[in-house]
Amino acid sequence: MGRYYGIIALINVGLGAATAVAMLFLGVPNPYLWGAVAAVLNFIPYVGSATTLLLLAVVALVSFDDLGHVFAVVGSYLALATIEGQVVQPLLVGGGWT
Repeated sequence: MGRYYGIIALINVGLGAATAVAMLFLGVPNPYLWGAVAAVLNFIPYVGSATTLLLLAVVALVSFDDLGHVFAVVGSYLALATIEGQVVQPLLVGGGWT
């Protein structure tokens, strides 16, 4: 059980780091905060990722004038969360990498 939670924690830290880098490149204010939010909230199945997506959408709407930039922020997090949930987590937690 401890190995499972350790792997989940590492996956969530990776998602948080990737989110922070993506938000940094997209010019979102406080990118490291959003990376930390993504990492922590990802421990809550389904709701955590959806909440992070909603928060990033609100921040992007408030911060940027053009909708293209807003869609880039939302799309980048959605892509990262999808890769994490559909590829990385099943491979690492399911033992497909051994």
